Amino acid sequence: MQRAELLSKTAGVASLLPSRRFALLLTGLLCLAGCQTFTIPTPADFVEREQPDWGSYRYRALNADAVVLGVREVEEDPQRPVSLAFWAKAVKNKLQASHAYALLGEEELAVASGQKALLLRLGSETSGTQYDYWVTLVDAGDELFVIEAGGQRESFAKVADSLRGSIKGFEVK
Repeated sequence: MQRAELLSKTAGVASLLPSRRFALLLTGLLCLAGCQTFTIPTPADFVEREQPDWGSYRYRALNADAVVLGVREVEEDPQRPVSLAFWAKAVKNKLQASHAYALLGEEELAVASGQKALLLRLGSETSGTQYDYWVTLVDAGDELFVIEAGGQRESFAKVADSLRGSIKGFEVK
């Protein structure tokens, strides 16, 4: 191919780039707007935070007393779906095997969008300080949502009802 012919074809492609960039940008923005597959009400006196270093968390909020609330999403293999009971057992086994957490209780509940959920209430003690840690598993068919809340027991107790309200207000889109 002659250089002049190559430049001519390249110029033709280059003229498409601004519109192509716009299309890609628009697609990305629409994905960001539409890819959020859940909503959760932020508890009173909590601030939602967006930090790129939070790894797999799709949502994080915290209050001034360092109580945190977070949501992670686990995509399940549609060819091999796993039950809520499986995930609950796996979480309990993992946390109790580490000897860091004791299971304080569990309860079944439904979130605002109607899915079944299981709230595991766990506790731990480190250097004389007690901590509460809640793990709520929400079964959304081909996705599992993990809602986590934790903090020092005294601080956690003050906002437990607000956290429970946020968990119950969780909606899968």
